[in-house]
Amino acid sequence: MPKRGGEVRLWILFVILGLHFSAAASVPRQIQVGCSILDVNGKLLRSFSGEFCRYFPDGKVLLSHGTTGLALYDSEMKLLWERKMHVHHMLRETNDHKLLVLSSSVHLFRNVMTRFDKIYKFDMNGNVEGSFDFFANVHDLENANPLLLARGLGPYEWDHVALPEVHWEYSHANSVFEIPLSPAAKSIPAFQAGNIIVNVSSANYILILDKDLKKILYSFTYLPNFDGDLVTHDVQVLKNGHLLVYVNNRQIGNNYVSTLEEFDQVEKKLVWQFHPKRSAVFNSKFSGGVQILDDGNILYSDTTRGGEVVEINRQGQELMRWSVPWVDPKTSKPLGLQEAKQLDLSQFLQHNRGI
Repeated sequence: MPKRGGEVRLWILFVILGLHFSAAASVPRQIQVGCSILDVNGKLLRSFSGEFCRYFPDGKVLLSHGTTGLALYDSEMKLLWERKMHVHHMLRETNDHKLLVLSSSVHLFRNVMTRFDKIYKFDMNGNVEGSFDFFANVHDLENANPLLLARGLGPYEWDHVALPEVHWEYSHANSVFEIPLSPAAKSIPAFQAGNIIVNVSSANYILILDKDLKKILYSFTYLPNFDGDLVTHDVQVLKNGHLLVYVNNRQIGNNYVSTLEEFDQVEKKLVWQFHPKRSAVFNSKFSGGVQILDDGNILYSDTTRGGEVVEINRQGQELMRWSVPWVDPKTSKPLGLQEAKQLDLSQFLQHNRGI
């Protein structure tokens, strides 16, 4: 009888690989919308009383109501620390487990009370490790981007509960991300891993700050050939060095539509764009979030018909769409949303004992 040791070893290898791939494919994923966690089919799993949240594997949760401040709770929902501050748009965590927070400062500026963006970096104990205040850096901001000085102040038309005395704003930052390791840093040194990218939608420009939030390294306008009225959200650097951008109002033909775009900042060219052929299909005017998933598909939020979460492939084929389970009493449509992100929150769900 012929020896079959080699076949047995090969069979064992296939079994091991099969188990590995099966385990990888079965990693549970959830979708975070605001302070709610849903499964990939839109079923609500857990919800917290807050506007912006960040979840941690040990069960801790960073929570903000936007108007009242920022607070970290343990897995039993006992308060660990709290900071009184205005928080807007999003919370982020860096690779070294620091917390990036978009906030505001208010000053008398050009004879009017004006809101300025302020970005904080906290450690997990609530200590400030760095900050960048647009008010303190007005001179550098206007040198880096003259459009800021030319456009003047914009009306402050949101979150008057938090800042009732403010009627003007100098800037409108709506996303902040840590830059990952990528080949773009060879051509643009500011794209070094660990630096911070900030989208300032009000004047259609993007800032790169150093990792300690002390200075501006790079400032540029997204697609400079545009007339300056472009509204964008969720600007981030991908691992390939390209920018991923949610564009709210791109003019295509005679219509304004929302688009998802991947842009090569080194070569100054658009390498991928998604937009439906009919403007009514995707027209999310005021908010939006986008994410490239591990398998290359795209997850994004859509407020065209109220709050919806959508997944497409790179060819634009729709793979999933569902509405958030909350209804806007004014419109009777699903409540709008800023962003939706697919995450592995299984450890958090296992360890957090809150409601």
